[in-house]
Amino acid sequence: MFHRRADRIRAHALICFPALALCRVLHMPLKDRHSPYSAERVLEIMRRIQFHQTASGLCTLTTEQRDLFDAIELPKPSARQL
Repeated sequence: MFHRRADRIRAHALICFPALALCRVLHMPLKDRHSPYSAERVLEIMRRIQFHQTASGLCTLTTEQRDLFDAIELPKPSARQL
């Protein structure tokens, strides 16, 4: 990225730093548990989880999504939590 204005440089840094922190926070437990998932793959998998306000609520998680929640020891999402 090429920015010239100071406010845009600061804004770009403000976006990049939390993104880097999130990648590190995801990477550490995955590495500790010898998980095959990368931080990028985690975000791809998580992006596909959807919540629909219907009678059934949350979409059914795929096997890969359930394995991921187990790998990073996070509780699986439920409609009650949302």
